[in-house]
Amino acid sequence: MHLKSGHDMPRHMLKPAIGIASFLLLLLPSLQAQAGCVETIGREDAPGPFEGKTILIVDDHSTDRELSSRIFKIWGFARTLQAASAREALTMLDGVDVILTDVQMPEMSGIEFTRQVKASLPGLPILMNSADKIPTEERGGADAFVQKGSDYEDYRKALTDILRKSAESGI
Repeated sequence: MHLKSGHDMPRHMLKPAIGIASFLLLLLPSLQAQAGCVETIGREDAPGPFEGKTILIVDDHSTDRELSSRIFKIWGFARTLQAASAREALTMLDGVDVILTDVQMPEMSGIEFTRQVKASLPGLPILMNSADKIPTEERGGADAFVQKGSDYEDYRKALTDILRKSAESGI
């Protein structure tokens, strides 16, 4: 699924003008199908890797936070917390099992946020995402990176991997 938010669209596509027709084509695939959801409601024999876990989603774009939250709930996360800024997120770390953070945010970048979290909670897994590719050495210690616009299966794999590694390390 490739979502485009208003800030990614050419300006002429966002501003209607007199004498110019405007239209919006919105294609919404099934959220459950896109999330790779296998129907497990009522199944007690197949706990997923996210069962009982809490994820903190840090992004200044509410649409991105809300969509991610919905998908993560479908995947089985027990709680999805949302923070509109890195500063707000720093006050919400108690009880969090994993973090998804954007890089480009006002006041404090996701890179600086990641550095601060890793300084105090080195074992807390962090998945970083951005529209831009960020070299590994510039990610502030994030455990994984997924470029925005990637398929949600890439997010699922990255989250599964970093939670597994965190559990194995016992930090």
